[in-house]
Amino acid sequence: MLKRDAETRCIASLPIKTPHNQSDQSDEPLYLTPNNHIASPIQLMTKNIQLSIDDIKHQDSAFYLMGKIVTDDFHTILAQSLSELCFLQPLLVYQDQQGAYHLLDGFSRLAIAKKQALTTVPCHILPPETALTTLLNLLLIEQYTTIQSSLIGRIDFIALALARGMDRARLCRDFLPRLDFQGHEKVLRQCEAISHLPKEVLDFCQEKNFAMRQCLALTRQPKTLLQEVMTWREQLNLTASIIEELLSHINDLLRSRAQDMATFMASKEIAEILNSEYPKQEKTRLLRQLLKNWRYPILSEAQNNLQTIYQHMPLPEETLLKWDESLERHELTLQLKARSVNEWQQRIGALQNQSVIEGVEQLLRQL
Repeated sequence: MLKRDAETRCIASLPIKTPHNQSDQSDEPLYLTPNNHIASPIQLMTKNIQLSIDDIKHQDSAFYLMGKIVTDDFHTILAQSLSELCFLQPLLVYQDQQGAYHLLDGFSRLAIAKKQALTTVPCHILPPETALTTLLNLLLIEQYTTIQSSLIGRIDFIALALARGMDRARLCRDFLPRLDFQGHEKVLRQCEAISHLPKEVLDFCQEKNFAMRQCLALTRQPKTLLQEVMTWREQLNLTASIIEELLSHINDLLRSRAQDMATFMASKEIAEILNSEYPKQEKTRLLRQLLKNWRYPILSEAQNNLQTIYQHMPLPEETLLKWDESLERHELTLQLKARSVNEWQQRIGALQNQSVIEGVEQLLRQL
């Protein structure tokens, strides 16, 4: 329950029994928070004072979440509220042992206050003796929607907790389940590995809403390679599967050629594709084909032979022949489009052409 007056803010809750036996723990026990999540039962009194904006650590706060998502519409609403009502709900700030003020909640409010040239803002101050578990509980409660908005948001919270020195066992037991993770050390290590990806990669994973498996696959790639591929975001249509494919090709080529990334990227063929005027989709197709040809020259030669045979076959209009590009299946697939019985009969008849039959025989022999 929350009580608030002009001088203090009181945050309290009734203790409840937890799913595990907590009697042997030296940390404070747990309590129920919004959505029936578990946090601390401590009754915390915070002073309500005006602080200079310049004294509050904002994006350099020890509790700043990298993955915060704030829309322009939300900023507009906050700005209008401040202009019309001349009122700003107090920020939640933690004062550390050195006397520095770290913003815990109210990042958007502080940004708006700065834009409107305010010099001071009302704040609830958490004292230096506030336990880390309590600070993380409060951060999770106050920023719950933002944190839970994506996988990267949840991992961002875990990385922040680890960076602040949170006990790993307690993090697994008390926080991972609340973030929809299994409370195991293995999962914690996976989250930790993902959090170490370059920021531009994490931003991309959040933008594309990558799953855990897709993010973990990226952790096995060299950071320099990941950063290079991320520079192609404006030039190519990158999806999770395409990124995995490109990384696999490039990694294999770098090893087989004993090249470094700079030498590989200096390739004339790659530069021509990336700097061309083709649409993003076509650039992506051309680059994928180029890398595949380089990696599998024998397979590429076979594909070229198949294409040559196919192009010389007098197939009827709107009729396609397809085959497995990996050449693992000895089969052809016919795709035929007809809008009338007459068209159907004409195209079926055209397929009986001797040149078409010979072409099919040649294709099947190649496969």
